[in-house]
Amino acid sequence: MRFSQASQSQRESLVSQDEDQLSLFLTEVVPDDAGIQESFFPQPAVVSDRHEQQSLLDTNPDWAEHWRDMPSFNQQNLMPYQSVIVNFHNRADRQSFARLVDQNITERTASIWYPKAEISRSIDDVECYASSKMRYPVFIPSKGRADTCYTMQAFDRIGVDYTVFVEQQDFEAYSKASFCGTLHVLPHSDKGLVVTRNYIWDHAERLGVERFWTFDDNIRGFVRLVHNKKNNARDASMFCAIEDFCDKYENIVIAGCNYTFFAKRKQKIPAYVLNTRVYSNMLIKTDSGFRNEGFYNDDTDLCLRVLKAGLCTVQFNAFLIAKAQTMTVKGGMTPHYQGDGRAKMAQELADKHPDVVKITHKFQRTQHQVDYSHFKQALILKNLRRKMQ
Repeated sequence: MRFSQASQSQRESLVSQDEDQLSLFLTEVVPDDAGIQESFFPQPAVVSDRHEQQSLLDTNPDWAEHWRDMPSFNQQNLMPYQSVIVNFHNRADRQSFARLVDQNITERTASIWYPKAEISRSIDDVECYASSKMRYPVFIPSKGRADTCYTMQAFDRIGVDYTVFVEQQDFEAYSKASFCGTLHVLPHSDKGLVVTRNYIWDHAERLGVERFWTFDDNIRGFVRLVHNKKNNARDASMFCAIEDFCDKYENIVIAGCNYTFFAKRKQKIPAYVLNTRVYSNMLIKTDSGFRNEGFYNDDTDLCLRVLKAGLCTVQFNAFLIAKAQTMTVKGGMTPHYQGDGRAKMAQELADKHPDVVKITHKFQRTQHQVDYSHFKQALILKNLRRKMQ
């Protein structure tokens, strides 16, 4: 069952209403990305430690060889030479120090640069990609979030068509919600996200599409990282670039964008990382023979099974999603993560992949930690059958 949600005039109205709010959200004036993370994206509930995340960014030194005909990406190392902690006994001492370095320091100041650094704001004057019309369908499973609809409204702002898959009991609420996509009512209820994701995969197979997109429903915006600046996406060209990249190779099964809070704008990082996790947004090869499994962390499990089969995943740093922190938006899988849900999630993944997953305790909770360093497979160009390192 399908339901067309809004007219073109309604779409344009939504875009106009949300434009200023999105700009403010993605360009908050803070000295560095840490401030953005604290203001909008508190520490994610499931996240590897800093050393593991950095190891992912340090891999794939030859990424530029594959980046031909792609949007420019020139990320320089703007990290500080040294950082020190300065403590003040009282407010007067703080004000005295502020005068000394000629900077404004308040009780909310987390860090400063000396000499004072120019705050790098988002820019919108980056060059256009050849295409801004996505050729693969966009699917969004959603449950109990008709009052937020973050991902749907984010796509409305950049003019992308999409289908939202909802359960029958949620249909009326979603049909009244403020977004422009199409509704597709699922034939099941309360069976978990994995069942829904597999229904979507089967749906894509019936459509006969080579690939399809699936997005979580708590993504607030889309961002392009270029020249050490994070730029608001104004159209779908970043997704078109990902589609073009993937279609050059025969062994990419899953690709997607990194999170904004993992891709630091001052770090020298590659445009993409090969053979690692892809969360919350996936461009999936339809006929790859895989399906989602388990109950928790099915995206991580899917990536690991793809990699263990000798195939590739690609996580893009040049293109990012601004995702809300897990468990901060009601509905979806949030009820299942509460209580001992985190421990169950970590244990399920460790039981299935004991060779690469271990259970740790960080941020006062049980976590899983995955070692992706074992996966070294290279991309294979279509038709040429030659590896590019």
